[in-house]
Order: sequence, then C-alpha cells, then structure tokens
Amino acid sequence: MARYKSRKDRIYHALRLYHGIGQEKEWSREEIADFLDVRRMTVDDYLDNTEQAEELRQTFDSLADQTRQELIMDKKDRLRQLRELEEELAEAVEVIVTDYKIKRMELEAVDAPGKGVTVSEEADATYEGTVPVPNKVKQVPQFSRLKAVWEEMRETEAELSNLMGLNAPEEVSVDAEVTEQKFYKLGTDPTDEGFPEAEVTDLSEEDSV
Repeated sequence: MARYKSRKDRIYHALRLYHGIGQEKEWSREEIADFLDVRRMTVDDYLDNTEQAEELRQTFDSLADQTRQELIMDKKDRLRQLRELEEELAEAVEVIVTDYKIKRMELEAVDAPGKGVTVSEEADATYEGTVPVPNKVKQVPQFSRLKAVWEEMRETEAELSNLMGLNAPEEVSVDAEVTEQKFYKLGTDPTDEGFPEAEVTDLSEEDSV
C-alpha cells in the first residue's frame, strides 16, 4: 500500500527526495519507489510527466541561467582587470643589478629584535667591513608577471567561452535515402556466393563529396 494516500503528496515527496531538497543526498528513483511503496514507473511519471515536475524544472532552469549570467559578468570583469594590468606591466620595468663591486666601509650594528640580536648603547657598534655595492644596473620588462597575466587571461577567456556556449560543437546533419539493399553471405569463394564483380568508375565533379 502506498505510503501517502494523496497523489499530490507522493509527487511532492518524490520530487523533494530526487532533487535532494532538505536532504543530505539525492535519492535514486528506485529508492524513492521503495520509500513511497509504489512502482518504479510510477515514480518516473511523478518526476517526468507531472505539472509539479515541470514547474520545478523551470525554476531550476531560471536559477541556473541567473547563476550563469552572474558568472559571465564576473569573468568579464576579471578579464577587464587583467587587460588593464597587462597594459601597466607592458610599460613598467624593474631594475636589476648586473654588476657590483666589493668596497671596504665602516659599518654599524643595529638591533634586530626579530632575530634575537640586540646592541647595548654602551657597546662600540661600529666596525670595518666589506660590502657589495651595485656597480651596474639595467631595466627589464616584468616578463614573469606578464606571463602569469597572459596565462590567467587565456584561462578566463576559455571559461567565458564555455559559459556563453561559444565552444559548443557544431551539429552536423546528414540525410540520405536508401534505394536498394543487398546482402551477401561470406564464404570461402566469393564467386560462389554471388558477389558482384568489382568495377572502377571515374566520379564526375557532381558526384564528388
């Protein structure tokens, strides 16, 4: 005997369980049939052919379309930001040291609390030492940052194309009419089984595909 007397109640619970509404997981059609104590084909009818199921599908489609539009706007905004960053990096340079000289200088020790180094006020904190001093520098484009921007731009453009359906494969429809069918039995000697003789025919331009 069905768990719920009302068909409307059975449809409601079938849709709720199948789509995981208020549940930890989505139920299979077989599980729903067992729970409602009805046949599997009855559950199929509840989920596929009822007015409630159609209303729920339209709601899901509307939510999915809204979410897709929000994602598209986010991707477009991110792509705009990346293009602006690309322009900034294309004009920006960073200075790197290409050569240095070792010079002897008077150095002063200072406190470094983060590394546990302290210098008392009474101590002589100066000493003679050698340090590398930049001798030559050059300006170079920020290639590493530009590369990262370009990679993210490619990924973002691909995701945007997928969301907008631009990468969907084109559908190809081929129609043909069969005017005659012949079936031949495979045997040891094709000539004994009535196979047609092979003919070589030149195709006209109209016959070519």
